[in-house]
Amino acid sequence: MKGGANRLMGVLVVLLTLVVTAAAPAAEGPLEVSLPKGELGAVAYGGGRVLWARGAGAGPVRIYSATPGGGAPSLLASIPREHPHAGLTVSLAAGAAGYIVSLRDSNSVNAGPYGGEIFEGEVVAVGGYDGTLHKVLRCRPSKANREGEFPPVATAAGDQLFAFAGVACGAPASLDTVTPDGTVTGLPHPPHFSWNVESHEVPPADLTLAGSTLAYIASSPKELPRVGLDDLASGVVREIDLTPGSSIASLSARADGTVFETGTIFASTKSGATVPASVFAIDPGQTSLRPLTGLRFHANPTVLAGGERLLLDTGVYPDLALASASGEPLGPVGAAGVSGTHKLLAFNGEQAVYTSSTCAGAPEVTLLTLPATGPAGNHQDGCPMSVTSKKIVVGPKGRATVRIACPLGCKGRLALEVSRSGVSRRELRLLLEQQGDAGLAMGGFTLSGGSGLVHMRLERYAMRFLARHHGHLSAEVSSDPTDPETTASIARPVKLLLKRG
Repeated sequence: MKGGANRLMGVLVVLLTLVVTAAAPAAEGPLEVSLPKGELGAVAYGGGRVLWARGAGAGPVRIYSATPGGGAPSLLASIPREHPHAGLTVSLAAGAAGYIVSLRDSNSVNAGPYGGEIFEGEVVAVGGYDGTLHKVLRCRPSKANREGEFPPVATAAGDQLFAFAGVACGAPASLDTVTPDGTVTGLPHPPHFSWNVESHEVPPADLTLAGSTLAYIASSPKELPRVGLDDLASGVVREIDLTPGSSIASLSARADGTVFETGTIFASTKSGATVPASVFAIDPGQTSLRPLTGLRFHANPTVLAGGERLLLDTGVYPDLALASASGEPLGPVGAAGVSGTHKLLAFNGEQAVYTSSTCAGAPEVTLLTLPATGPAGNHQDGCPMSVTSKKIVVGPKGRATVRIACPLGCKGRLALEVSRSGVSRRELRLLLEQQGDAGLAMGGFTLSGGSGLVHMRLERYAMRFLARHHGHLSAEVSSDPTDPETTASIARPVKLLLKRG
């Protein structure tokens, strides 16, 4: 080190905050299905199988299936794309009778203030678990309709029926149902879907199909979000217009016609005021929202309904939670060894299925059996991590190590960050410009189990920053904010010693 940094000798008190995934014990141990790296983000569960889509370059999209505890994955179908040299998005849903998949080929363009897309082609197909496949839609938009802002394609699967919405061309209606043999039927009174940020029109953010109830998110004539509920057996359609400022995260239907809805939704109260709530129910035959007042979150949750219980991905810590259909919180959901960010795939009231990762960061799908009654259990970390260092010593060249313990393994990155106490805003701004998210230093780690060291190195600017404060600076070591494997925090004080060479 140079200048004053060579003469620096001091003690820096550090708060070490590690972010790990929280989970609660379940009645039975989880089953896992490993996912390959490079899957297209389209994962589904149905018929006792986990399905996912994979594609590379201009090649076809392949649909794979794996049965939990049933051995190696099998290839169900290989589907050529309509325009293989464009960008690709995939939507996938699965049920008892098979699956539905949509492929969209498009390219982004800088058109207008919000950009747009050039659509090159769409494919929709339904398949069975015996390898059968029916391509129900293949089309390329006409030149006049290739550019614009279209809604993303949404798919849904019931026990014996499928649905899709949002395709740019080739469908009988804006919302269609499909039988397992590939017969497509447009809804008699199709809703309006569009994707236009400037006019606040809303895409079909979700479709849900249970029994004869098909629920969807569309746009009202006033360009506000609208929830539609179509009873496919009777033909009765219910439409619920939402108030301005509302945003919908997800829908989930039950076979009895009840639909649960989540998001930041503003609803009128008896006093005439409007209040936001996170979870609503729409009862059979009703055209109004019933807020579940016991279930409110700071983020927009997603929901799956199963019998008299709800499975929620809250978007905050703890991630997964169980609640009663009446709105009573029951407790966190999870299991030892299960980490990562989650996407809810299926829930029947007893078994929860969702995407996750191992403690070492490998992607997987977890199938977790929950207790038949009562809470999911007490809080427990799925991938517990603790700091065992009594002190952190920074050497003359800025090198430092932190010892951590991970009984089940762990993966992530740690960053040494300066707290605001005793530091001017100008200094913090300069530090952010020089160091970015790394703060003073950053180090990655992967442990299969047991304990290990996280290595960090403070760069020249960070060392000079510490030297200016002569060891009287408060700081934190935290998980990298860009690391998606983090959801919860544990903290304990640790001393950082700065030694000259």
